[in-house]
Amino acid sequence: MGRQKRVRPSLLGLLVGACIWGFLLWVELDSGVAWAVLRGDPAAGSRASAEQCGPVEAVVVAGPEWLRPQETGWFSATYLPVTATLPVTLTWDNGTVGSSAAYSWTIPGSYTVTVTATNPCGQAFGSFRVAVCQEPEGVEIAGPTFVEVGEEWVYTASVYPVTVTEPLWYEWSNGAVGRSAAYSWTVPGSYTVVVTVTNGCGEAVGSLQVEVCQEPEGVEVEGPTFVEVGEEWVYTASVYPVTVTEPLWYEWSNGAVGRSA
Repeated sequence: MGRQKRVRPSLLGLLVGACIWGFLLWVELDSGVAWAVLRGDPAAGSRASAEQCGPVEAVVVAGPEWLRPQETGWFSATYLPVTATLPVTLTWDNGTVGSSAAYSWTIPGSYTVTVTATNPCGQAFGSFRVAVCQEPEGVEIAGPTFVEVGEEWVYTASVYPVTVTEPLWYEWSNGAVGRSAAYSWTVPGSYTVVVTVTNGCGEAVGSLQVEVCQEPEGVEVEGPTFVEVGEEWVYTASVYPVTVTEPLWYEWSNGAVGRSA
């Protein structure tokens, strides 16, 4: 009888142990994390957190596509998806931290704004291209300011400042394009040569006043061709063509000035 009393507790212990083992096995199948934690595995908690973390997949950057030198532009960044696990930190390549940042550049050219989004799961990056454009501030036109009717002359435009962003487009008042244009006029008068210069960020207009002159091609003198000694007669000059540019200056062989002498 003494041996039987010792056997019964052992069987009971086996039954209890089997029940606990079955329960733990069910927990393991249902949740590997719970079984790992019960087993004292510290890495399991980290694996669980990683599996539940929503990563940042992309960063969208918005802002002005072009700026003038020393002009400040504001840019904003949005991470995707919006359900990404917090906290999400947005860091700009100029050192700013946050959803927006200000940029400016002093030298014309092409620049890239970059943003890094970081959360507990990892990182994502976004970028945005910006053109810093120097607009033309003024135009000077070189060429003659006094020309004769029918003559053709070439006028050339020079743009400042020298740091102006290229390419540049030139359009002249006679319809020509390019840095230089040829002009001629058939009627005397005062004319204005105009050129408009543009680039991607602005425009400038230059002008030059030109006087188109019709030179006198001939002169006819009216007055008697036979006179007596001591008689005084008046002679008058007529200039042609009638389109001759005025004013006209007359000087006679006797020293008189004016149309008549």
